[in-house]
Amino acid sequence: MRAKCAVPCLAAVTRISPGNCRVPMRKPAKPGKEKDKRKAQPTVGVTRYVPYIPPALVSDTLSALKDRESLAEVLDLVCSPAAPADSEEDRALFQRVSEAYRTHQEARNERFSERELRIRDNVLEAIHNLPEHLYDEAVRSESEPMPEALTFQHAFRAQLIDSELSDFEVGKLDAYRLLMYLRFPYLDIKARQPGLFWLEEKKAISRQKQASMLARKKKVR
Repeated sequence: MRAKCAVPCLAAVTRISPGNCRVPMRKPAKPGKEKDKRKAQPTVGVTRYVPYIPPALVSDTLSALKDRESLAEVLDLVCSPAAPADSEEDRALFQRVSEAYRTHQEARNERFSERELRIRDNVLEAIHNLPEHLYDEAVRSESEPMPEALTFQHAFRAQLIDSELSDFEVGKLDAYRLLMYLRFPYLDIKARQPGLFWLEEKKAISRQKQASMLARKKKVR
């Protein structure tokens, strides 16, 4: 009698019908947990870079601009003279010669570009035809710089510059070469290591912040 009343008594206590009186199941998982796990997964961010010039590579430019003689030569070349001595005929002659020179230069540059492309194709074809051990060595080796003796400054200095130009014109040419070097003294390094000239945006310091930091250091001293 007691065994027969076990189920109805349990149903009466729990208020569940005898047919549904079973072992209770576990709670279902909360739907928000999977979303939390997805949020916790590491995400790949985008790193932004800004152009950057290492200060050590512009030391020559800074030192030259601090030198009064070098700065005076550059300013005398770039800026117009305070009291020009040339006449209207001289200016017209200069304009005609300048236009003729530019036309001749464009034609020569076009010929040189075509010749350079042909030479490059011949070099690549010669590299592909090398034996295997020489091919690997040629691909991995860096291109050698042009010898200083073959540059225009050294090869044609005595033939064209010293014999055809006056001392005043030679001085202007040297000032122009100095200006071109001071503008980009790091061209060779940038061609070999372009990664040095990019910096993460979060590491970049604005000029205003850099100036304020220098001012604070001066006050501390």
